[in-house]
Amino acid sequence: MLHERDQSQALLFRAYGNRAACHLQLNKFFNCIEDCTYILENIHSKAVGETERKQSASLILKSYTRRGTCYFKLGDFQRSYKDYEQASRMAPEDEDIMADLEKVNKELTSQLQGDWLKNTANNFYLNQDYASAIHSYTLAIQLDKTNPVYYSNRAQCYFKVGDYVKCVKDCNLALSVLSDEDEKRVTEILKEEETGVDTNPNNKTKPEFPTNPKLTPKLQMKVYLKRAVAYKEMEEYERAFLDVRRAQQFEPENKEIKCEYEKSKPCTMAGRRSRRKK
Repeated sequence: MLHERDQSQALLFRAYGNRAACHLQLNKFFNCIEDCTYILENIHSKAVGETERKQSASLILKSYTRRGTCYFKLGDFQRSYKDYEQASRMAPEDEDIMADLEKVNKELTSQLQGDWLKNTANNFYLNQDYASAIHSYTLAIQLDKTNPVYYSNRAQCYFKVGDYVKCVKDCNLALSVLSDEDEKRVTEILKEEETGVDTNPNNKTKPEFPTNPKLTPKLQMKVYLKRAVAYKEMEEYERAFLDVRRAQQFEPENKEIKCEYEKSKPCTMAGRRSRRKK
């Protein structure tokens, strides 16, 4: 009876492990983290026999590295480092794990430096020293070119100094920037669609374009609204109105967005009438 229970638990943990691997392949990082956490929290419980825990060492190791990979993709380098550090203790001779640990450590260091530069830039901005703020945000971007917050904040500085073209450019980057790995994946998907040749024939699911996990819905809303105001200053009224509508999809009851909507709509209609007369 005890043996049957152990077998049942082993199958359950393997099922979670297999599902976690699938989630990781599909870039469903939060789902993968959830499955890996279930394994790691429950496989060490008293209900699991010592023999089963020893036999599951490989699954435990994979759970740490998979969860560490997900945290890395999400930009949570501190948690990623903890998981890879734990994995490195279990497999100190594994060169791939040690290389990944070094990569996470490098990104963690850059993130800490980037956060310091962002805070410095924020202080410059509050003191209306926009040139210094732009410089500090630019240095932060050089450390982490995939962080949309840096572009969004620098865009706000450009808006303050009246450089609306650069403001729009940074808003565009904030909404679209990806890691080199994800950029490569986008290129592969586009090539597959163009040629009809699947570079991964074993994968039967339709490929999904990778997205930047750091670009939260709240941040998207702010960037769209920021770009809308910049477009309005450039007298690009239809583009401004379109961005206000995009921002409104995230927070329909937001008072600031409603106010901007009422301001932008007449300008858009006037612009259309002007074009008809021409």
